[in-house]
Amino acid sequence: QLNYDRRMRRSWVKDVTPMVGDLHRDGRVAKPYLSEAPYLIVMMKQNYRVDASTGERQEHYYVEQSCGIAAGMLICALHNAGLVTLTSTPVGAESAIRNILNRPANEKVYLLMPVGYPSSDATVPSSVKLRYTPRTPLEGTSIDVVVSRDRPIQMYVDKVLEAIVEKQKSKVLIQGMGRTCRRIAERVAKYALRRLPSGHGFRYTVETRESDAAAKPQDFILEFDQEAGTD
Repeated sequence: QLNYDRRMRRSWVKDVTPMVGDLHRDGRVAKPYLSEAPYLIVMMKQNYRVDASTGERQEHYYVEQSCGIAAGMLICALHNAGLVTLTSTPVGAESAIRNILNRPANEKVYLLMPVGYPSSDATVPSSVKLRYTPRTPLEGTSIDVVVSRDRPIQMYVDKVLEAIVEKQKSKVLIQGMGRTCRRIAERVAKYALRRLPSGHGFRYTVETRESDAAAKPQDFILEFDQEAGTD
């Protein structure tokens, strides 16, 4: 709160407010994601190291760039694992955090990254829409999803979950390379029960079939049977 009240320029506060407007209440700022997430990663940067035997100080170069690259790779890995995170910079609180963690003086806080599963009402803006294809229609209540290798897997998992849980689709055709489609199917199976109403369960079967495409991708057909009263 001190950053918004005194430390930062008014222009900075004005520019940041629209991005986190829902967290501003009566001039106060709340960041519930830092306390509600089950895990909080504190990423430290080390500008130099001290040789234990000689006591000589050895400078580290390109620290900011190296930490930024590492953070980006960690974010991608977490999202690809079905988790969510964000980056938070605790301006003005670095020393206090370092002391709480009992870290040496040559380390400084670079980022805070809360980590966990997305809440049921979480939304993420997207500039791309899934492409649907009518070329291999399925009988019954179905939805077809074409997987692109340059898009996050979790995006497709969320789309399939929405189809089977909220829209009551019974069949899902996932088209793409076999390994990627199988990972989507496994995650759907893992997360689906969490999204179903209390007292409901489901069974699913997977059928694979070869495509006529030159790259020989596999089509995964997931057929869901929702049941009431199953564990």
